[in-house]
Amino acid sequence: MDCTYEGSNIVTNANAGKVDYVIYSSLAKNIQENVAIEGTLFGGGKKFNLSAANASKIEVGDFIVNANLNDPKLTRVITKVKKLDPALGTPYYEYTLLEVPGLLSDSGIDYVTRFTPIQKFVDRFQFTAFSGFKMTEFHLPGTPAQLEKILSVLELTNVGDTLTSRDVIQFRYIVDTFNGGLEPHMGPKQYLSRLAKNRQQCMAILNSPSMAEFQASTDPRFTEVPDANAGNPKPVLNTEYIATGGNLSLGPSYTWGLPDEDNGAKFIGVFSPNIIIREDGKNKSIPPAADVSNNFVRKFINGEPYGIVAGPRRGVISNPKFVGMEYDFLLKDREHLEPIGINPIVVVRNVGPMIYANQSAYQRTLSAFNNLHVRDLLITIEEAVIEILQNYLFEFNDASTRLEIRTLVETYLDVVRTGGGIYAYSVIMDETNNTPELIDQNFGILDIGIEPARGLQKFISRITVLKTGAIASGGFAAV
Repeated sequence: MDCTYEGSNIVTNANAGKVDYVIYSSLAKNIQENVAIEGTLFGGGKKFNLSAANASKIEVGDFIVNANLNDPKLTRVITKVKKLDPALGTPYYEYTLLEVPGLLSDSGIDYVTRFTPIQKFVDRFQFTAFSGFKMTEFHLPGTPAQLEKILSVLELTNVGDTLTSRDVIQFRYIVDTFNGGLEPHMGPKQYLSRLAKNRQQCMAILNSPSMAEFQASTDPRFTEVPDANAGNPKPVLNTEYIATGGNLSLGPSYTWGLPDEDNGAKFIGVFSPNIIIREDGKNKSIPPAADVSNNFVRKFINGEPYGIVAGPRRGVISNPKFVGMEYDFLLKDREHLEPIGINPIVVVRNVGPMIYANQSAYQRTLSAFNNLHVRDLLITIEEAVIEILQNYLFEFNDASTRLEIRTLVETYLDVVRTGGGIYAYSVIMDETNNTPELIDQNFGILDIGIEPARGLQKFISRITVLKTGAIASGGFAAV
């Protein structure tokens, strides 16, 4: 058989010159019938008429076999309208379908094949209970070893290669859904940061360890040493120790930190602390990355693709179950965490829970890559440029082609500049960077330079107290 057909008929495939045999059976009753229509199809092929005698054989909700023999499906009857023949005064019925039905012809009469919906011929249902899948500790990320086992599939299997390929799958953000990562370079979460780096046009939104995990850790310790005799049996968390990787005076066996540049620091943003939500009558502490990712997506929905996801306009966490933060960061806490690349979420009066930083995990040297929005901007620009270049694969590398490519890229970057994403740009694609040696190797070189727009992350407000009348006279003599 070259194709299939639902029904109990023998249908000739004129294109193939063969006969297709289909067997249909039912133990309930005859749920399929060929019904003669009046005239032929109309209304774009999706309508037909039935005589009053045949009208009881097809009802709204019944199914009719469609007209595609290569992809046979059932299309639903959506309307049945009674009408009168103006010449004879006899009633007939007009039917409308979702798709064009298939017709069977016999002795000059056309038939449609009707199937009765299951709910019309089944008189009882027999339910079968399955035990279902049971989650155990083997499947859950409760320990560093479990998290390693779960995330390592990104590099120990072909999953990572597949996710790295832009031709196989399209995505922009990797969203961490786990706590943990209280190891050097965030331990197993390096699999996520390296995936973002290897894919290039991608950014990972990661959770730092929860404040409870920092508090509970004993090696490294992020508090002072407990001392019941000194009245400090349970010392409080010190975020300065988070910045240094632990209380170094205690000689920890290792120090905690974010992934370094080799492990994707320029491609990730790390957020803290956990968010407290109210669910099922209980308060639950959940990692923040999922809620933060909503803000990144929302800026595109709102037509602000180059906006910085932080502050009161684009950085407010909007979770209807929100109760509070796991830990209330003070200014001194933010001064410890932001320089190492952690983005604090702070409850701001009259605003709500707000992302209070725009930091990537790369903070080793002063660079545009310190800013998370720069990575997001580069993803947008790089994807657009790749799309332009793909249209010129295997074209001749001559002055005309290079000029055409450069013009398209400059036109696009003008749009980005107008939209506030960059201050300025330069595009070079000519004989200066496409030398004969490179052309002979079938390379085309396009050099793009951009100056990313920067955000107002710190304000300095200077107020000078002047003598009476100094402003009116144009002088600025201080008191």
